[in-house]
Amino acid sequence: MSLDAYQPCPCGCGKKIKFCECKDFLQDLDNVSKMIEGDQRHAAVAELNRLLTTHPDQPALLAMKGSVQMQLEDIDGAEETAKHFLQVAPNNAVALAQSSMIKAAHGESDAAVAMLQRSLEEIEQQIALPVYEAVGVIGQVLLAEGRYLAARGHLLLQAGFSGGKDEQAMNMVMQLNSAREVPLPIKLDLRYETCPDDAPWQGEFAAAIKCAERGAWQLAYDQLESLADKVQNEPAILKNRALVSGWLGKTEETVQAWRRYGAIDGLPEDDAIEAETIAQLLDPDTHKDRVDEMEVVFRVNNTELASEVLLSERTVDRMPMDPNQFRNEDEPPPKAIFWLLDKELPATGEGIQRQDIPSILGSLFLFGKQTDREARLELTCTKNSDYESTKERVTTLLGEYGGEVEKETKVSDASAVAKALSWNWRLPDDTPPETRKELLDEYRREVTYEQWPQTPLPVLDGKTATEVAGDKAYTVRLAAAVNLLQMNGEETGWQVDYDKLRNQLQLPIPQPIEAASEDELQNISNLQLVRVETSQLSDVDLGVLFRRAVFLRADSAIKRFGEAILQRDSFDGGLSRPDVYMALTRTAADPDEVLEWIAAGRQASEAESQSPAQWYIMELPIRLQRGEVERFQQLMETLRANHFGEPGVAEQVFQLLMRLGIIGPDGQPAQGPPPTADASGGEPPAAAQEGGGLWTPDSDKPPQGGQESKLWVPGMD
Repeated sequence: MSLDAYQPCPCGCGKKIKFCECKDFLQDLDNVSKMIEGDQRHAAVAELNRLLTTHPDQPALLAMKGSVQMQLEDIDGAEETAKHFLQVAPNNAVALAQSSMIKAAHGESDAAVAMLQRSLEEIEQQIALPVYEAVGVIGQVLLAEGRYLAARGHLLLQAGFSGGKDEQAMNMVMQLNSAREVPLPIKLDLRYETCPDDAPWQGEFAAAIKCAERGAWQLAYDQLESLADKVQNEPAILKNRALVSGWLGKTEETVQAWRRYGAIDGLPEDDAIEAETIAQLLDPDTHKDRVDEMEVVFRVNNTELASEVLLSERTVDRMPMDPNQFRNEDEPPPKAIFWLLDKELPATGEGIQRQDIPSILGSLFLFGKQTDREARLELTCTKNSDYESTKERVTTLLGEYGGEVEKETKVSDASAVAKALSWNWRLPDDTPPETRKELLDEYRREVTYEQWPQTPLPVLDGKTATEVAGDKAYTVRLAAAVNLLQMNGEETGWQVDYDKLRNQLQLPIPQPIEAASEDELQNISNLQLVRVETSQLSDVDLGVLFRRAVFLRADSAIKRFGEAILQRDSFDGGLSRPDVYMALTRTAADPDEVLEWIAAGRQASEAESQSPAQWYIMELPIRLQRGEVERFQQLMETLRANHFGEPGVAEQVFQLLMRLGIIGPDGQPAQGPPPTADASGGEPPAAAQEGGGLWTPDSDKPPQGGQESKLWVPGMD
């Protein structure tokens, strides 16, 4: 498509070409644009270089050259062009945006955000394409680093700039919303608190919010900071300052801002607790006590005999997993993988008692001799009080076939509090499902009501929850800590009454929220969503809340609103019953509950003359993981006989069987046994199907970067 004089100038000035000095180059710009559109990028760069020999400082030419170089992934060339561009036009929005993308490419995300902010401050009207692209690129970089709040701000901003028309930007936001590892309280939207009607500082406030709404968050932050110094303890100012600080990725400032907002005299207790919950989620010091996860390499001089020793030892158990899952790119997989247990594995799980269940001390990976490396045994375990004795046990086990420690390496670290409260059982394979559930539920209640309250927490100044119970100086911090505990528990399927814990610790019990008007519903926070009273809601409002809960992956709220919808015989909120059942199925953690929702959803689909194939497909992995082979085969036969002719069904089943390890990419049966029920006593299979898990500073998953531990623990598969 040809450029014309009434299009925005590519130089980034914000003017149309007709009113910019670049109008003298319109024909040249049009020629280069056609080369780019025709995928002749190298030719476009050559032509731009030719033009720049006679016009070396022309902004439009530099802008186009930098964009094409980045499309060609010529980062060094793009960086050189961007430096020249900035020298020529230090306040040019495109030059700043392209420089910000170069910073991002070099892993300098904070510098990239700062440079992008300078670019956005220069834009008053229409946003230039390179600036738009930079917003998305930096959002994706922040997301890859695990900086979810700042990533969400950038991706929402890009989606907003596109008016919701950029499918890639919208998909990124949807993926961020549906990710389990992104905590619900920080799935915040770009919505700002309004100014009080009678405030004499309305003009300054409005100017700051105008900057925030166009993405100039640093400018908005500075203006709100200045206003906060003049107007003490104004909720709208302090909350908006906390929001824009989060979009900027300023962790320390954001934590402080939320805590300053939460400390306002007279602020509703609900709001203060939620502000502290966000602060604790973001604060790296909330659970700063860490323990190392180690990889210890032992010499092995006879792999076959060492393997026989390990296989014959009752406190060593072979993992029911394919060693190929632990293959590194540059070396073959281990020959065998084991768990090292603290006691012998009982012969049966029938009637097993808690005290008889062995715990997993670590994972063992036995490697044979390689071209450039001797045979070895790798132990991955936590560096806790049992660390030295665990190493000694491995040395003793190997005996004459090795045992000398060759290397000890830290591979990651984890919260000491989380490790102290975690369980790592190895249950016998024949342990009945109901016994597993009873044992896990018993342990979860013990952790929640007994162990956690007696565990020192940095957020409570190193004191325990029991010690500070009833102390008003700690009420908000303790209530926020319980919120985090509850979020972790609910995301992993813990059936625990957290209000019982709140009563035990003399904390306020969150009350149901009655919201009647549209404004009241919109002002419900993500954390408060599950508390909305449904009985008085119209079908339309209930449907809106259900969609919002699904959009945010707020599982508890999905269940609450979904069940309320199903109780209404003639629901008229724009949702079909199969859609509601599908959402409920995806939130359930207990496999029995999942199967109940699947059965109900299948019946609802058939009642509406819809194909039940998707429900059969969803049931397949659960039946296999439970070891119910006969039902699995029945489902496969039903799908083959009745539904393989439907669009996409056969392909979905094929992909599922590949993921389950039953067939290979060639369609032939895979080697090794298919996965069955989790022998380790881990979380229910349904909870693990989609991976993820809520990240908080108290979880084992690092918030950004770092090497992933090879230590396998229950619930990972």
